[in-house]
Amino acid sequence: MALDTTFNRLVATTLPLYARRVTESIVGGISLLWKMGILDGVEVRGGGNQIVEPVFLTTNSTVRSYSENEFLDTTAQNQPENASFQWKIIAGTESLSLLEQGKNSNDETRVLDLWQVVLDRLAESMRVETNRQLFLDGTDFSNTALTGLAAALDFVGTFSTYGNISATTFVNWRNQAVASPAVNVIAAGGANFGQIPIAMSDLANRCSSQNVWPDLYITSREVYNGYERTLVTNERYDRMGSDEDMARSGFLNLFFKNGVVCFDEQIFPNTLSATPSATAGHGFLALTLRFLKFIMMENFDFVMSDPIRPFNQMADTIQMFMHGNLVTRRRRSQGRINFQTA
Repeated sequence: MALDTTFNRLVATTLPLYARRVTESIVGGISLLWKMGILDGVEVRGGGNQIVEPVFLTTNSTVRSYSENEFLDTTAQNQPENASFQWKIIAGTESLSLLEQGKNSNDETRVLDLWQVVLDRLAESMRVETNRQLFLDGTDFSNTALTGLAAALDFVGTFSTYGNISATTFVNWRNQAVASPAVNVIAAGGANFGQIPIAMSDLANRCSSQNVWPDLYITSREVYNGYERTLVTNERYDRMGSDEDMARSGFLNLFFKNGVVCFDEQIFPNTLSATPSATAGHGFLALTLRFLKFIMMENFDFVMSDPIRPFNQMADTIQMFMHGNLVTRRRRSQGRINFQTA
C-alpha cells in the first residue's frame, strides 16, 4: 500500500509510523559462517605473503623397535609439508549523495539514520556473500573468490591438488567421500529417508579418529527435512545445552554423533540430479572445525573505511573489505556426500 501523500491536517502534523529497525530481507541462512565463528573456526592473522599451514603427511621412519646395542637410525626426515593459500578479497561500497544526507539530517523529521540503514545492508551483504563463497571452489569472479569447500572436499574418486599439495601423491591429504545411496533420498512419501542417516554414519566414522569427530554436518533444506523425518518417526529430538548459543541465534539444533546437523540455503551443490557429481545433487558436508578455519587478515577483517568524497561528485562513499580465505591443516578429517535427489 502506497503512502498517503494527500495534504491534510493529519498529514501535516503526523509522521508515518516506520519500524525503528530495518529488518533483514536478504534470502539465505548463514549456518556455516555462524557455526565456524562460535567454535573458534574464525581466526585473525597479521599479514604475510600467503596463509601457510604446516601439515604432517608422513610418519617418522626412524621410529621402530631396536635391539639393546643396535645403532639408532639417524636418517634425516622430510620437513613438514606446507599447505599454502592465497589471500582473497571480498569488498563492497555504499554511497549517499550530499542531498540525501541533508534531507536526513534533521532530528525532528528523521525517522531512521539513513547512513546506518545502508551500512547495515552493506554489512549483511558482505556476510551473505562470504558465506556463499565458503561453499564454492574459488573460480567465481575470474578466480578471485575464496577457495571454499568445493575445492577443499573432492567428490568420490577425485584426488585434487589443494593448498599446493597433491592428494594423488599424499594419501593422507585426501578428504573422506561417500557415494550417494542409489536412490532418490528425498523422494516424495519419504520411502528413502532412512538411507540418509546410514550414509551420514559412514561418512562420520571415516572422518573421525575416535577421539575427534566432526562438529558440524551441513546440508540442503530437503536432505535436512528427510533426516528430521527419521527422528520424528522414532520420536527422538536431541537437545544439548553445549550449543545453546546457536539456539539463541535462532537455529534449531538436531544432533548426530554429538555434531550439530543444520541446513544452509547456500549449500553447494544444490540441484536435483539422478547422477550426483562434483556439481550435481544435494551436498552434505561433515566438517571437523578443529582443523578447518576461516582466516582473515588483521586490520582487514570486515573493516569499514572513512567516508570518501570524489572531487567531482557530490556524494560520500564508504568501503567495506575483508582479506582472507578458508584453510585446512587436516583434510582427511573433512568429508562430503553429494546425495542423489532425482
